[in-house]
Amino acid sequence: MIENVLSGLPILISLIFIVFFAVLYANYRVVLYIVNSLLWTIYAVYEAMIYSGVLCFGGCTNRVDLLAIYSILLVATLGGITVFVHSLQKHKKNEKNK
Repeated sequence: MIENVLSGLPILISLIFIVFFAVLYANYRVVLYIVNSLLWTIYAVYEAMIYSGVLCFGGCTNRVDLLAIYSILLVATLGGITVFVHSLQKHKKNEKNK
């Protein structure tokens, strides 16, 4: 039972980041945001293919591939969030000076 719930968790988390970065891109037009959204989309499709058995036969218990995937997603996501926070601080500073 719990395994069925957790199997969809990476895809759900991916959807949250896909929407988050797509909204940021729509508002700010920063290329890094759309790159992040695309990376998370690719990851969600990859996970869906793993769970459906297209890319993994007989249950993948040793997911060494996630070491590379999570590292890339972590760096890209932190970069995108850092750029967003920096732009918010810059915008606040500009508003104060007016």
